[in-house]
Amino acid sequence: MIKNIQSIAFAFATLLAPTLSLTAQTSADAAAKAQAPDDVRLVKVATLNSVEANQEFQRNVQIMQAAREQAIKLKTAAEKEFDPAKRKDIEKQLDDKIKEINANNQKMVEAYGFSLNRNYVMVIETAHIYMQVSEEEAEKIKKEMDKQEAAGKTTDASSKAKDAPVAKTKETATKAKDTSSKK
Repeated sequence: MIKNIQSIAFAFATLLAPTLSLTAQTSADAAAKAQAPDDVRLVKVATLNSVEANQEFQRNVQIMQAAREQAIKLKTAAEKEFDPAKRKDIEKQLDDKIKEINANNQKMVEAYGFSLNRNYVMVIETAHIYMQVSEEEAEKIKKEMDKQEAAGKTTDASSKAKDAPVAKTKETATKAKDTSSKK
């Protein structure tokens, strides 16, 4: 039993901690490849098509990571416990937690192709930027955007981003702001 727990704990500590890297770039494949070591090939396993789907996925990953942390704590507690009855109780809790993790991991594999046994790179292909405004400002901005769309202009900022000022320090941020307000 203890040897089994140790091997499971080792797996948790090394293999079961997924790596999710977030990147916003124009080419999803290029972004994914840039994050992978040279000797590793990346394969797309899931696409999250909405904000809600992404939020649900993130919640599910957090649940799995929390369960993993609980299992590690239970394993540590079992190792430190001298009372055989208490130790057996903790080991039972650990076994139950591992069964729960395995069941939830299987659900993640079925839903997303995501398993705690692998590392992942998450590439954000589209990002929407929202600004807090008053009702008056919202109406003014909406009218302006409608005019631009009617004129055939796009609201896609990716092509404009290369011309945007990049603030590297407070001083350059202030200069960039001053420059853009003078235009």
